Amino acid sequence: MRTGAKGFTLIELLVVIAIIAILAAILFPVFAMAKQSAHRAKCVGNMKQIGTALLLYTDDYNSKYPSRAAGLRPKEVSASNFDMYSAGPGVAGLTWMLYKYTKNGAIWMCPLGATRPRGSGFYTNPRITVNEMPWALVGWIRGSGMPFTCTDYLSFPLNRYAEVTDPNDSTKYPEPEFAQGRTPAEFFTKCGRVFSPGEVYAWYNTPAWNGRILQDAYYPIPPCFLCHKGGTNILYYDGRVSWVRDPRAT
Repeated sequence: MRTGAKGFTLIELLVVIAIIAILAAILFPVFAMAKQSAHRAKCVGNMKQIGTALLLYTDDYNSKYPSRAAGLRPKEVSASNFDMYSAGPGVAGLTWMLYKYTKNGAIWMCPLGATRPRGSGFYTNPRITVNEMPWALVGWIRGSGMPFTCTDYLSFPLNRYAEVTDPNDSTKYPEPEFAQGRTPAEFFTKCGRVFSPGEVYAWYNTPAWNGRILQDAYYPIPPCFLCHKGGTNILYYDGRVSWVRDPRAT
């Protein structure tokens, strides 16, 4: 006598599907967090290599940081090989100045950072035009012996020339954070100065922010853009790298 193989009932199948759905709902956020942590770790590794290169540069140049702004086109690079829509705090020029100490152009890009095809006026991350941002999030550069290199990191200290102390102009706040032509120690000493209550960006005067020399590209005012949720990776004057929460992030 033949006996048919016993199959699953509809209820059993639905129970299995429900269990799989519950497990997926639990695990997918965990996988996403793990992926983001891996990207953040990669960014930290990039910055550590840049920090080492910057310290090697100071060893070769009288213990001082570059005297030329990091976002400007180096004189050795032609205009056709330099692509930044605005200088701002960008570091495309710095990639050339440090090229002999790094060689690996990939370290200048955060895995979660801003992206823009060379020559394009549109960012693919975030999806906005270059005119919607007050400073360039991405820069491209090519020099003799150096292939086209893209960077999405920023450095305010290496793009600022001097302290501005005009209390009558709200756009010119006292600025201790400029590093051009200074030694790392001189730069850090200035960063430690005490802000007066009410000064613009006074919250920078905290241990977490003092001495920053390079950081992830960001813009905290709508349209907001932060590479790492809630904060940014920071390279400090002494080569340390740390993730710091940005109080302007929501």
